[in-house]
Amino acid sequence: MATRKTQDNSVPILRNPLTIKQMAGQVKVACDLYIALKLNEKDLKELLLHYAGTHGCRFFGRNNGLNPTLEKIIGKKRKELIEIMLCDYQKKLF
Repeated sequence: MATRKTQDNSVPILRNPLTIKQMAGQVKVACDLYIALKLNEKDLKELLLHYAGTHGCRFFGRNNGLNPTLEKIIGKKRKELIEIMLCDYQKKLF
């Protein structure tokens, strides 16, 4: 299945969302679980790298920043957290 369970197996996180709004909801849940110390840093980084690599056209917007819709939904603090996690990430050319 396309979901991954967290450590306490209570909240599954969808790895292949269909829309930007759905992806933003999953990113919000993952960031909140990370802030509440229920999700490892490794798992959050793996999820964000998966979104960036697989769904890069929806995850990133113009000027190599995050998608404006995604930014608006997740908020300023979560955006900063995502930018820290993806600081050395380079998008694929093909």
